[in-house]
Amino acid sequence: MNRQPWPAPAGRPVPPAGTLASDEDRDRAVERVRAAVADGRLALGELDGRLGRVHGARTLGEPAVAVRDLPGPGPRDCLVVDRAPTSRFALGLFGGFAREGR
Repeated sequence: MNRQPWPAPAGRPVPPAGTLASDEDRDRAVERVRAAVADGRLALGELDGRLGRVHGARTLGEPAVAVRDLPGPGPRDCLVVDRAPTSRFALGLFGGFAREGR
């Protein structure tokens, strides 16, 4: 594996896998592992082993091994609702409900 499995920050090229990993690189890999557990892609028992590999990584190739079979990060801060609400009333049962924005 020659490159990171996650995108480089905007405007910077992706360094080779033998480059020393930074804390930010490890944090991105940790987020991918945690997201995979939250989505049900990984069993909770695998979490400790993969996080241990990521935290112990010295080069970019090492965290890449821990996340190579996981999907890449998805879009963030996407607009979920594309039109204004059509109702003026909302009811929440057994929990809270809050409408924010317009």
